Parts: sequence; C-alpha cells; structure tokens
Amino acid sequence: RTQLLVASLLFAPSLFAQADFLPIGDLPGDNFYSTIGGLSGDGSVAVGSSRGTGGLFAYRWTEASGMQVLPSLPTGPENSVAYDVSANGEVIIGTSMNASGNRAVRWTSAGIEELGNPAADAINVYATAISADGSTIAGFYTTIAGVEGFVWTEATGSFSIGDLPGGNLSGYPQCVSADGQWVGGQGSGPVGPQAFLWSAHTGLEALDPLPTGELPWRIIDLGIDGSKAYGSVLQNEKLVGFEWQRGLGGSLLPEPPLNEFTQAVAVDLSESVVCLNTHFFGFNEVYLLLGGGQPIRLEDHLFNLGVTNLGGLTPVWFTDISLDGTTLAGQAINANGKTEGWVARLEPGGPSPLGTSYCGGQATNSSGSAAAIQATGLSTAAVNSVTLEASQMPPGELGFFLNSLDQAFVPMAGGSAGNLCLGGQIGRYNASVFGTGSGAASLVLNLGATPTPLGFAAVDAGQTWNFQAWFRDTAAGAGVSNFTDGLSITFD
Repeated sequence: RTQLLVASLLFAPSLFAQADFLPIGDLPGDNFYSTIGGLSGDGSVAVGSSRGTGGLFAYRWTEASGMQVLPSLPTGPENSVAYDVSANGEVIIGTSMNASGNRAVRWTSAGIEELGNPAADAINVYATAISADGSTIAGFYTTIAGVEGFVWTEATGSFSIGDLPGGNLSGYPQCVSADGQWVGGQGSGPVGPQAFLWSAHTGLEALDPLPTGELPWRIIDLGIDGSKAYGSVLQNEKLVGFEWQRGLGGSLLPEPPLNEFTQAVAVDLSESVVCLNTHFFGFNEVYLLLGGGQPIRLEDHLFNLGVTNLGGLTPVWFTDISLDGTTLAGQAINANGKTEGWVARLEPGGPSPLGTSYCGGQATNSSGSAAAIQATGLSTAAVNSVTLEASQMPPGELGFFLNSLDQAFVPMAGGSAGNLCLGGQIGRYNASVFGTGSGAASLVLNLGATPTPLGFAAVDAGQTWNFQAWFRDTAAGAGVSNFTDGLSITFD
C-alpha cells in the first residue's frame, strides 16, 4: 500500500514569482487525469485526485513538491479522492475505498483516519467539505432509500443531518462556513431540488425564494460565518448565479454573455472575488466577478495581468478559491484532450508575511546571523490559519516559541545572549519544543488554544498578540541561549 511520510504534510508554503497559471500534471502510469478539489487558505496547497499505476489516488500538491500521494485505506482497491483541505493545509478530507465500500476519511500528519459511519444503513460515505480550522467536516452518504447529509466533529463523531422534508431523499452538503458553524448544500423538497442551510442550533432549513421569485437551487459556498451564501437558482428553466444574506434575502448575480447556466461556486473571505462556472452549447467557461463588477473571463483577466501562456490548457471549471482571494483552482482540458487540474495566482509574490516585526538588533548567534521570526497565513482569528516560522538559528539546537499580549525589552533575559521582547503574562508552547535542524523551525498555531500562564485562551478579533522564539546555542558556549526578534499580529 502507498505510505504517507509525516514530513510530506510539513512543506513550507510555495511562493509564486508573479501572476501565473500552473498546470499541475498527473501521476505516472495509467490514463492522464487529474482534478483539484480544494485549496488551503493562502493557496499554497492544493488537494485532489489523479490516476496513477494501479488506481485513482488522492494527493497533496505544492509548487515546490508537486503531487504527493496520500495513503489509501487497507483491504480495498486503490481508489481515493481528496475533496477539500483546511486553511493551514494540514487537514485533508475525502473518501477512500475499503472492502465495505467508499468511506469518509481525513488525512493529517499522523496518516489516514476513517471518520466512521453516520448511520447504520450507510453504504458509501463521502466527506466533501471542511471548516477553515479543520474541526468541522460535512459530506453525504448513500443508503438503499437515497442520499443524506452528515456532519462530523471531534466531539460528536459522524451524525446524520438527513434531507429536507417533502421530496425524494437526496441531501448533498456542499460547503462549510469558515467558522465551522454552518453547512450549505442541496436537498430535495416538495418542488424538487432546493438549497439548504444547517446549523446545530437551527437544524436543516430550506432557503426561501428570492424577492424576484426564483427558488434557490443549490448553495455551493458560504461566507466566513454563514451569513452569506452563494450558488445557483432556477430561472426560466436555466441556472443563474445568486448571492443570499441572512435577514436580507437573495439577489441574482450578473451573468456572462451567451450562457445556458451559471453557478457561483467559490468566494474569497472578503467576498470581493466570486468564481462563476458557465455552460453554453456544449462548452464550459469560467468567469470572475471582481469587486461587484461585471463578469470577466478568467483567460482575459490573466491576460490583463500579463499571463499569456496557459500551457495549452483551456480552463473549463472552477473548484475553489483561496481565502485571501489571490489563488484559484479548477479543471481544464489540455492539448491532448485530457482533464488536468490547474492553479492560477492572481497577485505576484505569493503568500504575504503576517504581522509587524519589532525589537530588532538581536545578538548574532553561532550561525553568523541574528535569528528572525515571521508568520504566514491569515489574520482573521475565526479562520485559525497562522504558521510561525523562525530562521537563521544555529543548526541542531532545541527551542520553543513564546507569546504575550504585551511587548517589553529585557536585555540578556535569564542570562541569554539575546533580548526578551515580550512582557506581562508570557505563554510558552512547551508541547511543541522544536529542533532547529538546518537552522529553521515552524509551528502551526491553534488560535483557539493559545498557551498562557493561566491556561489556554482563544485569540479574539481585535486583539494584538506578540510572538518570539527562544533557542539554545551550545556552539557559542555551554549554557548559551538566544532569541529571535519579535513579531506583532493584530487579528480581525
């Protein structure tokens, strides 16, 4: 069976030198085929499936590493698909086949884990959507009677959320809000397919018709807290994209010219970039709505950004957009007529560092440099996607990261050769002591459980947290230690 190396889930985010369009290729062997199911919050990680020797494999992709195959469940054929990924790129969800059928799974640095059956009569189970922090997963399962939706959390395991009443049993969750509180999708009501929202507080609810009379057909993406939804409505026997806001109702989105159907399939965190899939007389095309403007074809927008070579690919489908709105992903038809996944970067420079450095001028350590700290990810606390990175440290040493709500300047704190840049109540990530390896280390933060001297605390919007790393430097002398500079992040 295919094996997963723990290190394969710990690659640093890739950087794009400029706006670009990247065909991702496929795995060797078998017929050419690759698709992308989801993107991480900053777009540096893509997940999906590709045909390779012996079957269909789930993969994790970065620009630096290419496709890395994820393990399959034992006792079954090689048939796995990755549908979505958490904002930090560390939790991947999808389906893998064992002797009993398709099972919902998640992949982490520990390997593959089956999520369990949401009902005793479940035949096949598919995990299709995940919250930003990876704590809430949604999907669907088949029974003899039809299809029903389910939700999984660490506390509850998998449980059924059923389907809308009055129709055929056909419930398909499509998305989870970034904060994990809401699930959106398509069910079957008295008049046929109908969009639904679910939360633990409200249960399953159908969306009401729009003020103009159109019935919401499917929700495909949600805003950060589930208060806005995007998808398609049925208008005069064709699908049209819509947006909906709780308490205000919904409205139709602008349509591209010459189309038989349009679906709004993905939206960024700020809801300023909306991805549209369209179809017209046998052809699929992809469009963007930017800042509330009129639809523009993806190829035209990339051309305006200086990207003129798409590697022989014709984009035909959007599947996801990064939460920061800079990276898109989907499917295309390549020059040989085969399906191939692609990643498009709309802004140069790749993921931007988070926060503001302060307290510079640390003492040079035995590596010959002063150590530095930076962070990548998103500053939205509810998304829970921040990675700390310390660099320019001496190799082969131990250390840990620190945090505080307060800044300070304590020269040569505790006999260190460097300066402590934190004050007040200082928390230590003792459970994540790092080895500096080649002189660098990283830590994926859990903003919902930030260590403090008084216990774990959640990072809230509006707070400013400060971070630093401490490390030993035995090459500089027995008992010598040092610090990086400080990093301040204001969360929204």
